[in-house]
Amino acid sequence: MKRIVDEWITRWEMIRPGSKVLAAVSGGPDSMAAASILESLQNKYNFTLGVVHVNHGFRPEASRAEAQMVREWAERHHLPLFSAALFMKEDPEEKATQAAARQKRYDFFFRIMQRFDYNVLITGHHADDQLETMIMQAASGRSLLGEEGIAPKRAMNNFEVARPLLGVKKTEVLAYCKELGVPYVEDESNYSDDYRRNRVRRHIIPALTKEFPSIHRHVQEKYEWQKDQQHYMRSQAEASLHFYGERLERNYAVLCINFFHETPLALQRETVSLLLNYYFSAEETGISASLVDSCIRFASAFNSSGELHLPGELLVRKSYGRLEFLSRKDADASSPEQILIPDFGTYQYGSSSASVIRERPEGADFWVAVPEENLSFPLYVRPPRAGDRIHIPGMKEAKKIHRLFIDEKVPKHERARRPVFTDEQGSILWVPGLRASFRHEKEAAYLVWEEGGPAT
Repeated sequence: MKRIVDEWITRWEMIRPGSKVLAAVSGGPDSMAAASILESLQNKYNFTLGVVHVNHGFRPEASRAEAQMVREWAERHHLPLFSAALFMKEDPEEKATQAAARQKRYDFFFRIMQRFDYNVLITGHHADDQLETMIMQAASGRSLLGEEGIAPKRAMNNFEVARPLLGVKKTEVLAYCKELGVPYVEDESNYSDDYRRNRVRRHIIPALTKEFPSIHRHVQEKYEWQKDQQHYMRSQAEASLHFYGERLERNYAVLCINFFHETPLALQRETVSLLLNYYFSAEETGISASLVDSCIRFASAFNSSGELHLPGELLVRKSYGRLEFLSRKDADASSPEQILIPDFGTYQYGSSSASVIRERPEGADFWVAVPEENLSFPLYVRPPRAGDRIHIPGMKEAKKIHRLFIDEKVPKHERARRPVFTDEQGSILWVPGLRASFRHEKEAAYLVWEEGGPAT
């Protein structure tokens, strides 16, 4: 077993000379075995080893005994020990309790690493954990969204997290501890069928191992092959977002609809999954593989406009060749009321701003030069109203703002939030980004519109 761990450390470049390595030790056989092997490899890899232990208080008496065992083992091997009692309040949902405990645990690990200059965290995940994880991810459909097993090494919070036992089966871990006399404590809850992971571990894994003795190795090979393919697909998805993304921000994104007609389905799935995971929180919104496919079918349909409501208050809107992702809260935000512009300056209009300035603006979203005869304060900025018309130079009759929106392909959901600038009598001077009621051969000032929020 030590040979296998040694090979994995070298193969995945888990520990570099001069590193400070912190072993997360729970007291179970896997983490104790990992710490024991690392302790014996310090001279070979020229690293410094420390041990960290967290007591969550789920089993009061056993947890105290476990913490004492870890402390005595660390002292016997002259290793620094960092420990904490981070007791957890029981939650009716076991999954929620375990997730919260894991978050607290890792927060403590990283605080210790930062304070004492450790740069590698070692955990005791082994081949059975990998097999369990991949089976559960495949069965639940989560692997379709990019989750595929446990990485041998990954970056977290600017630290390296390494798992050198991933090539070792649980039976080998137990045999190692028994042969070398490495102490450990078995968590009694591991033998309870109340938890799904335990049921998989106790009943499904033994049956699969009996039928397919090499399943651990084959599953790890599958993980590594698919990880390489995933990296390639992810790079292609990032390139697609860069090329077809018209706007990509936190909690707001717009894709050109042509993407869904010009790229293979596999790339569409990877790109939509990347978009939802990166710009939104897939975990919070409950995004699944079926919902990713729903987005793609919605985007690929022949209808030119529509809305798709997803979990987590996420909305997908389609109009005029664009697919827009945003929260329903932002979509339902009401338009600001009318504001007064009494003089030169900048004024807030909802999350956007309207300005009247003397110097030509640089880098503004929208601006128009105003002739002196058309500039008479006060001016007003307000949402469009039914019956609004604008007199466009060169046209005999005033044009309805509603018709202007249609001709310029302004999406329906944006029209109520597009502002209009008017004079004191209510005549429309300018619709930012569309039309003005004047020509500007002789410039006197500039009207400026700076957008904010998700509307474009």
